[in-house]
Amino acid sequence: MTDIKKILETIDASKMQTKEVDFYGMCEDEFEIYEWLEQPKDNEKLTYCYYQRWICTDTEVGIRVWYFENKPVCISYKPYRKSDETFGWLSKEDFETVRNYAFSLVDNSNQKNINIIDDETISNIVTQFATIDYKKFEALNVIL
Repeated sequence: MTDIKKILETIDASKMQTKEVDFYGMCEDEFEIYEWLEQPKDNEKLTYCYYQRWICTDTEVGIRVWYFENKPVCISYKPYRKSDETFGWLSKEDFETVRNYAFSLVDNSNQKNINIIDDETISNIVTQFATIDYKKFEALNVIL
């Protein structure tokens, strides 16, 4: 029987993937972040190393150990090319640390363009739409 400590002790860290680590699947499945996140090129904190890997058709799959700042935090498993990757966290704190890091990479610049509606704007919209002569199948959803 293999335990987690044995796996972690046998990893060859010299083979760690450090450049352009794709962690979209982790973000989507674990943190509900649905955008492509990129780590800073000069300081990639999240890395991984395969414990066991194989090629399924044209895709690398297998068992990966994920590291955050060179500390193991997660083990993932993807048996086949079209299967989902399953993530198992070494602790709740590790999960929260990586989740917080992922959220820190989310680009929030587009939130500056949020249109907040006020009473005057809604009044103008309702007035404008009231002047439309032909509104086929109009329905007004109000409590009478």
